[in-house]
Amino acid sequence: MTAAVGAANAQDVTDRGDAVDLAQDYRDEYGRDGPEELSEDLRKGVRTPWTFQLRMAGDWRSNPQLAETDTSPGGTITPDLTLWRFWTIGDARLFTEVGALAPTSLTDHRLDSGALFGTFELELGRSSVAFTPYVAYEPFAAYRGTFDAHLVTFHSFSAGVRRLWGPTFLQLYASRQEASIDIAERSGLGATAFHSLPLGGGTLNLRGEIEGRRFDWRPDGRRKDLRARVRVRAIFPLASAVDLQLTADLHRTNSNIDGQSFTNIIIGPTILGRFGF
Repeated sequence: MTAAVGAANAQDVTDRGDAVDLAQDYRDEYGRDGPEELSEDLRKGVRTPWTFQLRMAGDWRSNPQLAETDTSPGGTITPDLTLWRFWTIGDARLFTEVGALAPTSLTDHRLDSGALFGTFELELGRSSVAFTPYVAYEPFAAYRGTFDAHLVTFHSFSAGVRRLWGPTFLQLYASRQEASIDIAERSGLGATAFHSLPLGGGTLNLRGEIEGRRFDWRPDGRRKDLRARVRVRAIFPLASAVDLQLTADLHRTNSNIDGQSFTNIIIGPTILGRFGF
């Protein structure tokens, strides 16, 4: 009886750990993407509208898993609603954002989830003139099913520097993630770069990102990940305050823990509407 109970408890811990890993992956894939493609004038508050964003992403994963499921490739459809705005305070720029998403699995309903998230970021100076420092805090609450039961809350903190040379952007940062479950706590170092090009009446944005991560604890040893990302985004104005974005996103995570190396391909349209100029 004791052995059976122990085995059941171990299975529950494993299942919960896998679910937390999946929630963590969704946070990284669908959390704030960053409106870096905005013009310097809009970024720095010459105009400060509210922006409403609706995204409908299709996501192919190489290993959607919980302990009781297999690890065959599978797809997810993820509606994502976000409201954000820049605020200008002297030479400082404050960015605020709130949003919700609901990844729905096309292969296993047990992989369905939901999340509420936010971003609070402060940047000092003008990145088009010199490297500017910034700090950010991002809470992210993940749920089993479509907001059926709370699973884990992440509290992510980051700090770094940014520089903008015309259409080219560079960001270097360090991050720390605290969580309500120990296995999700981690530290990281990363870099992001993008370059924008004219595309007819719109813009083509090419972005790359790489981040090394070190987790605090795992039952089978300390976990270390290297995550790389390449994104192509076409942005087309539909009206003076409405844009259409078409995005193709490739993520690759290599891990020293079995089962935690995977690939994601995310493709989908986004509609942005600005109001309150």
